[in-house]
Amino acid sequence: MAFALAVGGCASDSSGPSAATGMASSNGGSVTGSVTGTITQSAAASPRILNSVSTTTSGTFTVRGSGADIWNRADAFQFVSQPLSGDGSITARVVSQTNTNAWAKAGVMFRETLSAGSTQAFTAITPARGSVLQGRFTTGGGSVNTNGPAVKAPYWLRIVRADNTFTGYVSPDGVTWTLITRYTIGMASQAYVGLAVTSHADGGLSTAVFDNVTVAAATQPRPGTGTNGPGTWTNADVGAVAAPGSYSLSGGATGASAATSAAPSGNATLSWQAPTTNTDGTALTNLAGYYIRYGTSAASMNQLITVGTTGITTYVVDNLAAGTYYFAISAYTAAGVQSSLSAIVSKTI
Repeated sequence: MAFALAVGGCASDSSGPSAATGMASSNGGSVTGSVTGTITQSAAASPRILNSVSTTTSGTFTVRGSGADIWNRADAFQFVSQPLSGDGSITARVVSQTNTNAWAKAGVMFRETLSAGSTQAFTAITPARGSVLQGRFTTGGGSVNTNGPAVKAPYWLRIVRADNTFTGYVSPDGVTWTLITRYTIGMASQAYVGLAVTSHADGGLSTAVFDNVTVAAATQPRPGTGTNGPGTWTNADVGAVAAPGSYSLSGGATGASAATSAAPSGNATLSWQAPTTNTDGTALTNLAGYYIRYGTSAASMNQLITVGTTGITTYVVDNLAAGTYYFAISAYTAAGVQSSLSAIVSKTI
């Protein structure tokens, strides 16, 4: 369930050189309010938070997959997955990957069904072609690709679902994330989420090692989607493969019944509107990024996350211990001008 902190009334501020007056919305929309400098506060709209439960599987996944590719109209790969209903995300670090082909792929995936031609969205890493977000928008349709940073394992991957928008990110450390892009895919609410490996050399097995595997699921899915929450890991070869794939999970559980273990942490998914204009009405052309401030008190949001990519308008703040957290967002330009904070929202973990 998405919610935002309502802010009633208007506020003015004449201290800035281009101050404006406005009112915050109560549904997670834009905030047109007082600013410092030249950015309208609609650049820092009230973030929307998805109530979610985060489950991290302890240990290390070793996934072995064959198959010609995850591409074109039909995929062929090993998939270690669990069902997920509605909004959510999966995050993992690819520790290592064998180079069976420059385009061998290991990553995190949302997939509507286990059929070869299913709609899907896939954040992946390769031995020699960098990171990518790939997807199939229609069942049996062709695939699309967007290149991300030219990196290889070890590296962190994430894909986030919000309604039918799928957003891919990569990170060197699991803290600072780079947006690849986002796709809109008409996918059923009930889907699968998991780890995908293809050798891109059918008959040979590519081995990828994953850790820090975390699935975040909306605790209250959209109407009609049924119950939700992270579940049990199972594995399957999707599509036609010449060599059967497999997986193991360090710490005891293997095969098709590896169970997740809940970690004492949660997360908050924030979303906001991007800026388009300066306070004088001219087009905003030098937006550089956003600052997310949060903390356990609205009066002391002393934790700072810098989102240095202008295309990002959603962000998952994870590894939050039990408690109530307060969040606000501001935007900044390449010249260092910063907007006022958005309205504050809160979430209890």
